Amino acid sequence: MVSPLRLQIAILSFLLAALGFTTATASPLTWRLSAASFSGGANLSGSFIYDADSNTLQDVTVTSGADADFGGSLYTASNPSFGPYGYEFTLLPGLLADATGQPVL
Repeated sequence: MVSPLRLQIAILSFLLAALGFTTATASPLTWRLSAASFSGGANLSGSFIYDADSNTLQDVTVTSGADADFGGSLYTASNPSFGPYGYEFTLLPGLLADATGQPVL
């Protein structure tokens, strides 16, 4: 038989542990491209904010230079429907209904 004092201590310990338990959340992170380049020599610069909780990009401003393999462009939006995984995304030059023929990063 458990004594009333031990039962009270056990209940109090459980309640204190429950108060300390919180759901983990990630804060949105700003990613900055620095010294990034393509194999053909074109440089990438800019930044975007990635929110892992909602799996979204915000404030996309990425510029690519041009080289023999890749035309330069300014990317300001993302395509949330790209890729089978949550961490894959595509950058577009703007919010487009159809990206056919547009530069895509």
